Amino acid sequence: MARRVRPEIPLLDLSMPRLSGFEVCTRLKNNPKTRGMVIMILSARTDAESLRRVRDSGADDYLAKPMDPLDLISRIHHHLDP
Repeated sequence: MARRVRPEIPLLDLSMPRLSGFEVCTRLKNNPKTRGMVIMILSARTDAESLRRVRDSGADDYLAKPMDPLDLISRIHHHLDP
């Protein structure tokens, strides 16, 4: 769907029904058509292993849940207005 719709900043959770956020992020970052997308991860997972996997998947940003909506908006603006 991301290849077809081309969202500016996909927001992924690490726990999703069919594919994990790690897998979706890795696939998007490995695909030449979606490689340049800024990808943000939102998750309640804050353990060291999950954070390492977030970095390894190629995610551009990470926010821990519960998150401050104003922080989310600020980070989105940061990525949209380089």
